[in-house]
Amino acid sequence: MFSSVFSRLLGRWRGALAAVLGIALYTLLVGAEAAVVRAAILGGFSVFARQIGRRQYGLNSLAFIAALMALWNPPVLWDVGFQLSFAATLGLVLYAEPLTQGVTALAGRILPPVALARVSQWVGEYFLFTLAAQVTTLPVIAYHFQRISIIALAANPLVLPAQPAVMVLGGLSVLLGLLYAPLGELAARLAWPFVVYTIRMVERYPPQGVLWAGATHGAAAARDLQQALNDLSVRPTLAAAGHDLDLGQGATLRVLSAGRRGAVLLLEWGNFNALLPLGLDVEQLEDPQFLQGLPPVTALLLAESGYAPLNPPEWIERLQPQVVLLSVAAGDREGLPDAETLEAVEGYTLLRTDQNGWIELSTDGEQLWVEAER
Repeated sequence: MFSSVFSRLLGRWRGALAAVLGIALYTLLVGAEAAVVRAAILGGFSVFARQIGRRQYGLNSLAFIAALMALWNPPVLWDVGFQLSFAATLGLVLYAEPLTQGVTALAGRILPPVALARVSQWVGEYFLFTLAAQVTTLPVIAYHFQRISIIALAANPLVLPAQPAVMVLGGLSVLLGLLYAPLGELAARLAWPFVVYTIRMVERYPPQGVLWAGATHGAAAARDLQQALNDLSVRPTLAAAGHDLDLGQGATLRVLSAGRRGAVLLLEWGNFNALLPLGLDVEQLEDPQFLQGLPPVTALLLAESGYAPLNPPEWIERLQPQVVLLSVAAGDREGLPDAETLEAVEGYTLLRTDQNGWIELSTDGEQLWVEAER
């Protein structure tokens, strides 16, 4: 899109330069993670190759980009996103064309040339290319996540046609919103149907029941969630202190407190327990009975992304967690986590989403296994 638009407006070479700058800007806009950087460099090479009249050789380009990124940042080779992006592109390079030729040859026996061209293009872009990418990404997925989604084989071709609209309109909504908020909102509304379609296609677990903690009205998010539950004919149960949910096999989710801010939850299974203070407030921390009723925990999620007043040292010392989890965005605008909170958890095993990426705790009720993205 960048190459076509800028070449018409600025000419061949200036348009190519503007396209490369546009790709770089989009890369920064979406976070410049390893997978995006890999795609951006390959896209830049494609634009350059077209300008000098050369055809890009995929394997050489892919290998060169991987070496270049590893030279700049060696740990990138262990980044799961980079591995998946590299494997997906490798699958396209190796298998997309042979698969397309094979299907075209078979379809050519029964379809006229005009229909064959249309069908081949549609089947290739929305099914065969996805299949080619999945051939090489499935081993990476199985290795890192110890599971493979069979549904993904069907979901990916279904969501693929909507992704260009999601990317283009989503990017425009951000750029236009920086210039004039109503324009950004208009573009976002145009992108909304494609986003909803994507989400609906990949949903796997519609809830049979919902435990609602926090405000039930007044906020737009609460109204939207209530409408979504109504559409699913699910009537939520309001969380209340003392409410226990049987999760099966002896696991229990206990509501220790509930209010307008949310709930404090305790997950228990055998010798494992995790405290999730999602709706903790200062008044509860000042209640000695609330503190005395809490047992030592296996895992503790820090409240409010490490906000110091909700994570006092005496609270953490009382709980004696084996592992402390901190869910916080990189470069949090409010400066979280607070330095006082980090000081309070010194000496404990601390995992942070801004530094460790995704974090997964697994247990059989007796032992605990902890994995992190990095």
